Amino acid sequence: MTERGGTVRLVRLDRRRLLGLGSAGLVAALGLSACGSEDDDDEGVEDVATRVTVAGAPPPLPTPDPNATPEDDGAGGSSGGGAATAATGDGGDAGGGGAVVELSAPGIAWSTNELTVPVGGTIRLINDGSGGEHNFVVETYNDDSPVDMPIGETVDWPIPGDLAAGTYTYYCAIPGHRALMEGTLTIQ
Repeated sequence: MTERGGTVRLVRLDRRRLLGLGSAGLVAALGLSACGSEDDDDEGVEDVATRVTVAGAPPPLPTPDPNATPEDDGAGGSSGGGAATAATGDGGDAGGGGAVVELSAPGIAWSTNELTVPVGGTIRLINDGSGGEHNFVVETYNDDSPVDMPIGETVDWPIPGDLAAGTYTYYCAIPGHRALMEGTLTIQ
């Protein structure tokens, strides 16, 4: 009987172990199958590339700034100092044939804090929408009637004839924006 009891006990232990191992195996198999497969639905997941620098490889080319002003080709003067100046050309002319300078509003900031525009030029105001609505005010000139910059739109603002050559402060009058969105406008 002892022998038979020992055998029965052994059989019971083997069954328990078998059931325990079987359960653990099932859980592991389900876990691995949930990790991924070729037909996973990846909607809403964005692929991200990682740039790795390899010894001896040439440095990556710089990405051009879409808001940068064209380089001076020697035909005209450049104000330098990082200020945005009027760009003249066939595609950049505004309605009256004057020079156009772009000023964009990425987030709650201006693309530049220094603009130089010739008398009769135009400021092309671009709102990409990343900072909400904006407007454009030249201090002491149009404080009461800002130029609206709707989200995702571009607005051309020709320099008014009654705005004399000189240096002015420009800003966004949306509450809370002026602290980060103020610059110097030079009309020459």
